[in-house]
Amino acid sequence: MSKCVASRCVLALVVLPVLLSFPLPYSALAQTVTKPLRASEVMALEAGGALQANIAHDIAVRGISFHPDSDFLALMTKAGADASVIAALKTAMVTEGPAQPDKQLLQQLCDAAVMMKNKQYGDAADKLSDALNASFARMETGFVMAELMRRENQFDKAAAIYAEILDSNPDFPEVHDKARNPSENWCSVQVEIRVT
Repeated sequence: MSKCVASRCVLALVVLPVLLSFPLPYSALAQTVTKPLRASEVMALEAGGALQANIAHDIAVRGISFHPDSDFLALMTKAGADASVIAALKTAMVTEGPAQPDKQLLQQLCDAAVMMKNKQYGDAADKLSDALNASFARMETGFVMAELMRRENQFDKAAAIYAEILDSNPDFPEVHDKARNPSENWCSVQVEIRVT
């Protein structure tokens, strides 16, 4: 049995029953729900190769912390978002976030996505380096960089980046799926929707 499976068993058999034995008011449970997605996270999911069904699902379940304007929707479409993702953005529950989206970062992540689709991996790496230097969105940029490493068959580097994201922000969307097997060809998978 792998360490991961063993630790999940310990969690399920020992820790979870103890935690569930303490009654929590509904309001406390509601506060444990993951935060709404920021614009940079949504763009990172698209640029980082997350499955379209999963992106739409995450948007529907978590909501978003920004109002997706026509510029953002155009960038998402350019980065490769399909109709289900665009529809999810248009109908998502919006909770105001702390700040306006970083338009330069969104453009850089979108450009990197286009470059990766065109197999311009060196240019995409340069664009992501620029994004990393110009913003504080390390998790988002790292998520896309890991996808770039995966596409270049540098699976150890991709796994290390995903692990770093997991350590820093375990709630980052889709990182658990990507970290599970960075060498898997995500493009060949038809549909993968998690039931929550």
